[in-house]
Amino acid sequence: MWKCKPAGWLYGLPLLALLWLLVIFGERRNVEADLVERVNTTLEDAGLGWAKADFSGRDGVLSGTADGIKDQDDAIALAEKTWGVRIVAEDMNILRTESPYTWSARKEENELVLNGFVPSRKDRKAVMNMAKAQFPDIKIRDNMEIASGEPDHRTFMETVGFGLKQLSAFNYGRVGLRDRNFSIEGLTIDAASFRGLKQALREELPIDMRLSLNRVKAPDIVIPRVSPFLWSAQREDKRLVLSGHVHSKRERTDILENARRLMPGLKIIDNMEIARGDPSERQWEDGTSYALSQLAKLEKGKVRLRNFDYSIAGNASNSSSHADVEDSLANLPRGFRVDEKKLVAPKVSPYIWRADYHSKRLTLSGHVPDKKTRRAIKAQAKRSFPKAIILDKMKVGRGAPKNWSRVANYSLSQLSRLDDGSTMIWNTEIEMRGRATSARRRIDIQERMKGDLPRGYQFFDEIRVPEPVKKEPETFEQLPEITQYLEDDFQSSVPLQRDDCQSYLNTLLAGQRIHFATASAKFKEDSYDVLTKLAHTAGRCPESRIEIQGHTDSDGSRKFNEFLSLRRARSVVKYLIENGISKDRLSAIGYGEAKPVAPNDSKGNKAKNRRIEFKVKDF
Repeated sequence: MWKCKPAGWLYGLPLLALLWLLVIFGERRNVEADLVERVNTTLEDAGLGWAKADFSGRDGVLSGTADGIKDQDDAIALAEKTWGVRIVAEDMNILRTESPYTWSARKEENELVLNGFVPSRKDRKAVMNMAKAQFPDIKIRDNMEIASGEPDHRTFMETVGFGLKQLSAFNYGRVGLRDRNFSIEGLTIDAASFRGLKQALREELPIDMRLSLNRVKAPDIVIPRVSPFLWSAQREDKRLVLSGHVHSKRERTDILENARRLMPGLKIIDNMEIARGDPSERQWEDGTSYALSQLAKLEKGKVRLRNFDYSIAGNASNSSSHADVEDSLANLPRGFRVDEKKLVAPKVSPYIWRADYHSKRLTLSGHVPDKKTRRAIKAQAKRSFPKAIILDKMKVGRGAPKNWSRVANYSLSQLSRLDDGSTMIWNTEIEMRGRATSARRRIDIQERMKGDLPRGYQFFDEIRVPEPVKKEPETFEQLPEITQYLEDDFQSSVPLQRDDCQSYLNTLLAGQRIHFATASAKFKEDSYDVLTKLAHTAGRCPESRIEIQGHTDSDGSRKFNEFLSLRRARSVVKYLIENGISKDRLSAIGYGEAKPVAPNDSKGNKAKNRRIEFKVKDF
């Protein structure tokens, strides 16, 4: 009978362990190889074949050079989604950035050499396909590297394609890119290729590219007749590029001298070439001279002649220049016509517009966003002031706040309800001044302006209503309703010296304040007590000049606060004059928010800063 001997099993355990390790190790290698193959296939299918996977068990590592952070993140995400993968770490690099960003293609006898940088592997492949399409029968040597830093991807690829296309017209030559500068040089196959190349450089070079170098030669060149006859001048970055056709060397010299006279200090690049065609030489001289004179008024821009068609685009340096260029379009040289106009008005800050109505005359001045708005405002003025003479001094300028046109037109309609006055828009603050026929109309205008304005706009006014003229008493003793407020010290008529005068005025203003209506120079009723005492005291200082100083808190714009403080100081001066103080002894000044006596951080402190001060000075 067979007997079990457990002690004998011990001799078989090492063999079993070895077999188990061989199985586990072999299966692990199979799993790792399977994961590597599946992850790499997934990345390749997604266009991310630059990334390569390596696995230790189910834990992977991706390596390679990514075109950007997005490609890096996409590769990791795809790898982690692959079935069987547990985690993925990255050991990848990001493309370096090159500046300046350069690319070039050089055509030799039987070879095309590509150098410089392209933005990605995909772009490198696209450039090679373009090169093979243009040069199917010669060897192409690819020395290009992948790097980021191109100014604009679309423009870069378009210019590379443009350069390779032009290179096919050469026996030997070179095209190159350096950021936004395009260069070309070499010897063309024949004169026809030369003319075609020149025309392509004028008409097909991507608009964001500058022709920085043009050294193209052709065998047996003759003066060609071309149609259309083209010429252009482009001003940018302290340089002026002249391109296109001229009839003769003399005409070319005259254009260069005219350009130097009108735009001194600019570097002039002459890409003009002699050709035959219409218009005549005299007409062409008139057209180019006019175009240069208008370009001189722009900070940067371009003028172009295409036969008799005139085009202009660019940025005006100021409102006057913009208006001059706009107006000049009505006086083109004989035979020429406007084909295209893209003028950008200057940006204005602060954005100010005003309308003044006096003696049946309405004057419109300041800035408007565009010519369309200008016409709309003039139309509104004619509707609101049908019997007035309208003077238009408005200029076009950018920078108007949102809903500006609506506010300007509405302000005009409300201004027409005054007997005379003015309205001004300073950025988003509207001020209206003038004389209303009645208090009811004044209140109605105020309520309409404050209630109908778009969000963000503020309205301030100084609309007055005429009051019946009353004969003023000659002395304070004839004013019982005033003298009852005067204390014994302030009833005296004894003259005061300068220091005493200043002390008395300071004491009065320390005890009582002059109060005004919000954003207005109109006194509140409780101010007349202290105003009366101030007038009486100022009358006791006959040998002194008095400067009335206006101050505000920090609410509102700095310019508006200066204007408001000056108006309030002038209101005090006017009151003093009406109460017997010689106007030769008085002056007004507005400091706005410039001289606070307390921080503008609370209602109480802001109230302290809203004040009138008297400064006594010797004659």
